[in-house]
Amino acid sequence: MFITASCKIASQKMFRLSQGKLFSRGPFGTGRSMQNWEKSKRCIVVAGKGRKIVQRDQGGADARIVAWEAPDGNFRKLFKLGIKPHCFVALRRYKHEFAKRIPERAEQFLEAASTPIEKLKALPYWKELVTIIADSDNWEHGARYYSNGKTMCHSLNYDAEASIYRDTCLKRSGGMLWLSYEEAQHDVNTYKNELFPEIFNDWQPRVLREFRQNGDVVYNLFGHPMRFTPRVRHSIKDIYAANPQSTVAEITHRAVTIVWERIQKERLDWTIFNQCHDSFALNCPEDEAVQANEEVMKPAIEAPLVSTRGEEFQMLSSGMIGDNWGPWHKDKNPGGLVEK
Repeated sequence: MFITASCKIASQKMFRLSQGKLFSRGPFGTGRSMQNWEKSKRCIVVAGKGRKIVQRDQGGADARIVAWEAPDGNFRKLFKLGIKPHCFVALRRYKHEFAKRIPERAEQFLEAASTPIEKLKALPYWKELVTIIADSDNWEHGARYYSNGKTMCHSLNYDAEASIYRDTCLKRSGGMLWLSYEEAQHDVNTYKNELFPEIFNDWQPRVLREFRQNGDVVYNLFGHPMRFTPRVRHSIKDIYAANPQSTVAEITHRAVTIVWERIQKERLDWTIFNQCHDSFALNCPEDEAVQANEEVMKPAIEAPLVSTRGEEFQMLSSGMIGDNWGPWHKDKNPGGLVEK
């Protein structure tokens, strides 16, 4: 049995693709969107006998573009050293929560949280801490600290106010993470003034300045314009997000097109069944999974770019292969996607 979805090209901002069921307005609607599934539910999508699911994920792609659009600073340093910003932010923000939950590693979490960025990977226990932080996404909603770190990056890179950031945390945690206004404002101030001041002191003012100079237009890194008009509701956040988000969306569109054309040309028994903002997945024969992952999907999605500052940089991605679409877990889902 297959799940069918209808793609909606023009229903989203920032060049993103939306999906929904077919014939949603009539009595014969079928299928559903394949985007934004809760990870715990994805395991019901199974590759089938003799087949594998392969997914390629840009992972932190919007943030990578922000890092090279802003001057060289702490944010870009994380990418150069191979440290995920969401992991770093979660460590700094929730060090005491991690220490309390895993007391045998309490001193390690507290020490790592005060260690300079360039020395983090030299810590003998750094990889173990990273694994724990990432695994927090499998904890109860209020304790998904990695996801909360991701929320901080996504919200505050685009200058969300404390009240908006607080509401986003509440929504994404299923109502389990409640911050007072004072706590939310403290997070905002720490992010802006201590962690990544280069984003707020240079990049954001430059975006607004160029936006006005260009006649209320933002260009993404492929040179394609997004025009803001009085008839279209938008916020300052939309102006900041326009370049990174539309560039990532376009990278994914291009990658899916490249792979689709390869499938058609070589008549491959591959089916692209999902396209999200920064990732896509396909179903293919088991003995072709490595080829699909490394030789076809990887070069298609890892685009070389040039920032508006004139600096060259490379988008990166991770590939995962599994018997089903859910994330791998040794007990809960041993057949899930494993990074290759």
